[in-house]
Amino acid sequence: MGDSCVGAKVNNHIVPLDYTLHSGDLVEIMTQKKKKPSEDWLRFVKTAGAANHIKSSLREKRQTLVRPSHTEFRIVGEERYGFIKDVSSVIAKARIKILKFDINDAASGKFRIDRVQCDTTDRQKIEKLVIRLKDIKGVREVSYKVL
Repeated sequence: MGDSCVGAKVNNHIVPLDYTLHSGDLVEIMTQKKKKPSEDWLRFVKTAGAANHIKSSLREKRQTLVRPSHTEFRIVGEERYGFIKDVSSVIAKARIKILKFDINDAASGKFRIDRVQCDTTDRQKIEKLVIRLKDIKGVREVSYKVL
């Protein structure tokens, strides 16, 4: 219940969370499903256990904020006219935004390596896109990494 606390009532009056209770007070804790503890709570909690629980919740919150934000695809294919257009067209049809497109022509001129950063980390979309990219004429290899 403490994790989802948004406020308190003492004797039917809304009070701040750091309110000092007196003997005989009737306390009601108001909660909200997706509410998480605030760093401010560390200033007024009394027990080490409560402080540790709040710190743990804050660490979890920070870790969920640092999620992968995009995916980089590495596409090896034959050098030909329209190759980049075909790759970008397949990505656009999958409704995925292209963030960056790097082109690296091989020294031999026969194969090229393209790196495409896309605005998705959805594994299902990524797997479907890899299959579609491999179907493009001249594509030899497709790999990806989530960044």
